[in-house]
This record gives sequence, structure tokens and C-alpha cells, in this order.
Amino acid sequence: MKNIILLSAAIFLFCAAASAQEPVIFNNQSYGYDQAQTYAQQPVSPMLPLDMKYKELKKIYNYRMYVPTLYDRHSPAWSGVASFFIPGLGQMVNGSVGRGFAWLGGSVACSIASGVAMEAGADGLVLAIGAGALALNICSIVDAVRVAKVKNMYEADLRRQGYVYDVDLYPSVNYVRTGSGLKPTAGMTLALKF
Repeated sequence: MKNIILLSAAIFLFCAAASAQEPVIFNNQSYGYDQAQTYAQQPVSPMLPLDMKYKELKKIYNYRMYVPTLYDRHSPAWSGVASFFIPGLGQMVNGSVGRGFAWLGGSVACSIASGVAMEAGADGLVLAIGAGALALNICSIVDAVRVAKVKNMYEADLRRQGYVYDVDLYPSVNYVRTGSGLKPTAGMTLALKF
């Protein structure tokens, strides 16, 4: 149990480090955090359609240019953690259900092949399939992080174009001035972003 917890913590730290901002080399130019922030503030093409799939989005967006914002709907770190426990779950959570099922199917196929090889007594084949399953799981984690970053960049561009409306309702505490001073009152705040 201790090993599982340590491995989970290591994967979580790996995902958090993968989503950290570092200088990026793209088209022989270095983009630091400030330059990536400038990229995030640039206007986008008004012809960006709604409901694009990740397959199309990855041709438009470079995940290395991702800058986290307050309005990001998808968490790259938690997507990676989800894919660590169940390969493909991070992709499914981010809306790429078919892509997630492909990763999950590959993992299940490796498990079945490993069981068949174990029954046949082919220890070398079991080790090879296990190594393949481990590589598949790591690739699934990395892919889930990339999917989350690209989806966040796409949604940020849609927000800038005015396609996306965010409605948030959250509890709040306000202070009302009364005759005896300030009195705290609890309530709900409705925030609209468009």
C-alpha cells in the first residue's frame, strides 16, 4: 500500500511538472512565460467554429504555448492523474471519449495478452507485454495532459470571440451597514461572463 501511495504521489508531481510553465522552443524561437502570455492575449481568427474535435484542434494549437488562466475548465494535472489510475479516463473527462476508449482498449488488450502469455508459460513474453502496458499507460498520461491544455486554449479563444458564456453561482458574505455598525450577511453571488 505504501508503494502505491508513493507511486501515486510521483505521478501527480510528474503531471504538475508537465503543466508548469517553462520556456518553450517553437519554430526556432524561445517563448517564455511573458511571451506566451502575449500569445494568449492575441486576437484569433473570427472563423473558429464551435465543437471542434481534438484531432482538428491539435493541428491549430501547440500545447507548449498553454498558459493557465482563471477560467480553464480542464485541469491538465488532474487529467494526468485520472489517466494514471484508468488509462483513457483523463481524455474522457476532457471530452475526447473516443480517444479515451482507444487508450482504455489498448490497456485491456495488454492485460488480456499478458494473461494468455502467463497461462502459456511464456515468461519473456509476459515481461515484454508488461513493459508495453507500462509504456502505454505513461503515453496515456502525457496525452491526457496535452488534451486538457489544447481544449483550454480552444475554449479561451472561443471566449475571446464571444461564443462562450460562463455562469457561476457561489456563496458569498457581504457586510451591510446598519445603525449599530457593519453586519455580515450570507448570500449567493451570480457571476456572468460573456
